[in-house]
Amino acid sequence: MIIGFILVAVISLILVFSNTADPFDPIEDMRSTLLDSHEVIDIKETEAGTMVYSVGRINNNVDNMYFVDMVKKSLIGYKWLGGGGHINRDVGRNENFIFSSQLLNERQNINPTMFGVFADEKIKDIDVLTPDGTYDAIFYDGRSGEKVYYIPLDNHVSNYMSLILIITYEDNERVDYIISNDEISSFQEGKSIYFY
Repeated sequence: MIIGFILVAVISLILVFSNTADPFDPIEDMRSTLLDSHEVIDIKETEAGTMVYSVGRINNNVDNMYFVDMVKKSLIGYKWLGGGGHINRDVGRNENFIFSSQLLNERQNINPTMFGVFADEKIKDIDVLTPDGTYDAIFYDGRSGEKVYYIPLDNHVSNYMSLILIITYEDNERVDYIISNDEISSFQEGKSIYFY
């Protein structure tokens, strides 16, 4: 009877602590040595897991780095499943870019997401055209006057041979950027592209 009581008490404590755990906790713990500061932009529940969008300062507090991570709840809290980060400048180039983009897909063990940064206030919409259809971006305010966008995608995007990013401005002018050939391979691996 005492063993049963102890077992029920331990299980109750585990459930109480797991219910109060924050999805951001494993991400913050993992990246605390890399970043000067780190905060959540948004948290969204999906069928595959909890998506956590965040931003931190890096390189001696000089640059902003945006992250997309997926975590899943377990009995003892949240566990990090996969994700990646994206810096707000093209390292090695001093030119201002129009916008940037990065793809995290099932190879990074995450619900496929395209995301990036832009500072042009005249951009009103960003879409990506895939062989499966068109997906709209969700915009958030980033740091230092930047905007960050996230485009949740359907599964199985790692084999696309090309993607078209569609930028629409306030005056409804539209500019298409095609990611194909050499770029698509590195993009599929999760590397960033900066568009000038």
